[in-house]
Amino acid sequence: MAATLLIQQQSSRSLLPIQHARKQSFRSNSLIHKASQSGTPFAYMQCAANGSQLPNKGHINMSRKLKVVAVSGSLQRPSRTLVLVDRLLAALGDEVAIDARVISLGEIGPQFAGVLYRNQLPAAVEESIAAIESADLLIVASPVYRGSYTGLFKHLFDFVHHEALTDKPVLLAATGGSDRHALVIDHQLRPLFSFFQARTLPIGVYAVEKDFEGYEIANPALRERIALAVARAVPQLREASPAAAPVVQKPVPVALAA
Repeated sequence: MAATLLIQQQSSRSLLPIQHARKQSFRSNSLIHKASQSGTPFAYMQCAANGSQLPNKGHINMSRKLKVVAVSGSLQRPSRTLVLVDRLLAALGDEVAIDARVISLGEIGPQFAGVLYRNQLPAAVEESIAAIESADLLIVASPVYRGSYTGLFKHLFDFVHHEALTDKPVLLAATGGSDRHALVIDHQLRPLFSFFQARTLPIGVYAVEKDFEGYEIANPALRERIALAVARAVPQLREASPAAAPVVQKPVPVALAA
């Protein structure tokens, strides 16, 4: 039986079953940085990349800002999935220095929906895929439709080179109408990125409609889940650097495995 994550002092409502990712081997970072631009807690940066080349493999150089690309599989705006993505980026930006970019399928989806081959993609979509391939860290999120991620979400990753995400850390997230779809993270998203040989991070984040009021996160348990997912992810990005300076430790929700 899959272990279920329970947060101390929370109600008996269980969260997501989880599985631990294998040990990471990335360069660490001692920086705690929070950029601010136009009132948002992080800066969206355009990332130049050469789509004809695969990104460099190996350790992440954490002496620079971490290049984070987040993909929202929602086709609508406003979008709860996009709200969740933004909150994950903000939480990550509280812990490490990042240059963040969001790729929204609501914006680029119509441009590639009927495309079959990568060399037929419009320049804007090709640039987005190159950004995914060259990112240090991916955050991927999709609403659940018919028990899985959206078709255009999968179609986007069909264009990603099958070796481009090898050993790349990926934080998984999803939104759905009810708790019964919570396993989409482990049964759908995690296998997809296992095909790419990516390193899916230990804890995913699943949110349902009742976790929001309008398009704002209202459930404290979801906020704690986001904080815990980031807290568990960040050490895996830092652990390989022997020269890292001491990091201020923040309180983290206590997790118990049942």
